[in-house]
Amino acid sequence: ETGGLATHLARLGGQYLLAILALFVIPGPIRSMADRLENGGRPLARYLLLGVLLAFATGAVAVASVLSAHTFPLVFLLVGALSLVGLVGIVALVYALGRGLLQWGGFSARRPLASLGLGMLLLYALVQVPFLGPLILLTAWSIGCGVVLGTRWGSGRPWTLAPLMEDRTA
Repeated sequence: ETGGLATHLARLGGQYLLAILALFVIPGPIRSMADRLENGGRPLARYLLLGVLLAFATGAVAVASVLSAHTFPLVFLLVGALSLVGLVGIVALVYALGRGLLQWGGFSARRPLASLGLGMLLLYALVQVPFLGPLILLTAWSIGCGVVLGTRWGSGRPWTLAPLMEDRTA
């Protein structure tokens, strides 16, 4: 990729500021998602699969909506929603990654901005690797989307339609 040190610092700084904004807006859900991501292994593979399935389902709905003039704007809504889900998920992922690295190094993990910065720096560096960078970014995005979907935006509550059921006691 082209660009000097100033360009890379500006990109990293912008991403870090956006992640800080997300961390301050929804700290509880991000913490909950990061806790789930630190389990590693099977849950991580499950979140990766959920993210890939979400991408395919969104793509299928987008292709179907393009075929009609009435539903064509749905594509833009889907892209915006998927971008938001991916952003929140990647923030949770880099926060968990940074927190794990700080604990592994023997430092206090009670510093959320340092955890976020360290994880962001590591992911940014990995994404810059030629040929593997896009694959790493796609994997991180899929895991991020999967953890958002799998934890129901960090709430931990199960997916259910019970709130939509009508009460027939009367």
